Amino acid sequence: MLAKNHIGVAAVALLLSSGGLRAIPLYSFGPDNMNDPRSFSVFDTQNSTSQSLYNMNDLNNGFNGGLTFRSSDGLFYAIINDSLGNSSLISFALGAAGAFNTLQTVGTGFFGGLAFDQANGGFYGIGLDSLGNSTLYQITLGGLTTSVLSLGFGFNGGLTYDPIDGNLYAISNDSQGNSTLNRISLAGGGSVSALSGGLGSGFLGGVAYDAASNSFYAIANDALGNSSLNEIFVAGSSVVSEASLFTVGSGFVNAGLTGADSVPEPSTLWLFAGGATILLLRRRMSILHFFRRTK
Repeated sequence: MLAKNHIGVAAVALLLSSGGLRAIPLYSFGPDNMNDPRSFSVFDTQNSTSQSLYNMNDLNNGFNGGLTFRSSDGLFYAIINDSLGNSSLISFALGAAGAFNTLQTVGTGFFGGLAFDQANGGFYGIGLDSLGNSTLYQITLGGLTTSVLSLGFGFNGGLTYDPIDGNLYAISNDSQGNSTLNRISLAGGGSVSALSGGLGSGFLGGVAYDAASNSFYAIANDALGNSSLNEIFVAGSSVVSEASLFTVGSGFVNAGLTGADSVPEPSTLWLFAGGATILLLRRRMSILHFFRRTK
């Protein structure tokens, strides 16, 4: 009976660990049929497919300022911009079919990306002035948008948070479109450092960190606007490898890419529930067998 209990424990352990092995879905905003940036889309990194889920319910603003996910409330957060560059923070649920809540205005020119810092519970966005100079801002829900750090030129390729090292990462592009991954530290007043090893060109579609693989995903665009999902591996202060995984469509240039890996898939939940039930039943059988032997 002890061996059977070990089998049950191993089965549940395997089911628990399988959640970390599954490929996470990634989400971004692409162009709708009018080429406006409002099509909420998902990329399946396991099957190398992309799909438009629905258009956001807004014909007047562009969903082109960044995208992130907060696991504590299970909501996506994004920055939208009107035709004058006025920027607002919004939130929405995955199954909301395009509906969203406008939370607050954050300023102007927020086209560089949005990230949620799990350590301090703060949102960070990148704003650009008319010359392309970039600034990192902290966005307090229901409060102020505060300048944190001057980043330099052309930080318009997305922003993400790495919970392993506690740093933010952003993609910048120079005047020729050459792309660089940058590490942003918030410690000691803040600092930004460019990682050696270029990414190539055209990384304007957003960047997301994946803890399971300890890598970054980013969207690159070629001269014709064709978009592809790329994976980036970093060691120390260098980009050690970068490879294109699969094409996702065209026109993904909206500095917004995020994962929602803390939301379990329904199949995973049912597998875990089944494994836990097997374990409990075997434990109950073991107890009954023990009492029968002692009678």
